[in-house]
Amino acid sequence: MRWLLGVLARLWLALSLTFALSECGGADPVRQMMGPQASAAEVQRVRRGLGGDAPWPVRYVRQLQAFVGPVPKGSAASEPGALKFGGLHFSLGTSYVRHTPVARAIAERIGATSALALAILLFECVFGLTLGLLLRGRRSQGIADAGGAIAASVPAFVLAMVLQAVFAAALGWFPIGGFEGSPMLRLRALILPALSVGVLGATMYAKVAHDLWSDIERQPYPRTARAKGLSKRRTFFMHTARNSLVPLVVMLATDAGLLFGGVVTVENVFRFPGLGTLAVQSVMAGDLPMLTGIVVVATVAVSVCSGLGRVASRWLGAPLT
Repeated sequence: MRWLLGVLARLWLALSLTFALSECGGADPVRQMMGPQASAAEVQRVRRGLGGDAPWPVRYVRQLQAFVGPVPKGSAASEPGALKFGGLHFSLGTSYVRHTPVARAIAERIGATSALALAILLFECVFGLTLGLLLRGRRSQGIADAGGAIAASVPAFVLAMVLQAVFAAALGWFPIGGFEGSPMLRLRALILPALSVGVLGATMYAKVAHDLWSDIERQPYPRTARAKGLSKRRTFFMHTARNSLVPLVVMLATDAGLLFGGVVTVENVFRFPGLGTLAVQSVMAGDLPMLTGIVVVATVAVSVCSGLGRVASRWLGAPLT
């Protein structure tokens, strides 16, 4: 119940922030909807009919009601992309620019963003934990600290442009951009975008894992296991690695939600047909319904991944506090 209330609170905050940004941005949604050919009189007439000339508190309430509200009585056909649950309807609306349901446009691109996020997470976990194993020991503390500092200071889009210029444009080993063709071509198209975020993220995983394992190995029970004759490798896997699972799993779940909604710059560098590219296009065009829908989907993704992390931590035997 607390998790559901948290999701609803995040959704309300996301809708409120997108509404505030649209008000401060100065974009005219009615003009975007009608196109540049419409006259000022026609735009004003449609704006008045849609209630666009109402005070901002009224328009704010109407936006919330458009997202979730009671199903109108006597409505025969539901809005495209809308969902009905009991007496409520949930709808992301229709794009001002594309003139298509927002839910349909997001559904066409969510697969590409999910594949990219999964590839980044896989690379971060495999490479980061392997690097953390190689850095075990007191003498490697400085190297781990330096790697964490580099990861925090290098922007992902800078590394993305370097990798694209060297391995795609100059050497031709990978596609410059896009996500089309056969499964093998799509797999190759994932490598450079995943490396752009994954290399920097893997250093953070290596730093966190290194610190966790170092702290656990200073506890009494690993030393007791070693004193009883258990080998160093078995002590690590049975005690050190096992007791570090919960914080690493929680970190992975949180990172999954953030990656789902945070690969905007990398997707634009590689012209990746995902939600990040769609979000930038929506901001540039002033397409408020599309931008609101993307923010809502990203918010739900973060909430779901956070909930899965909590479930996994309890299942592993150490509930979150």
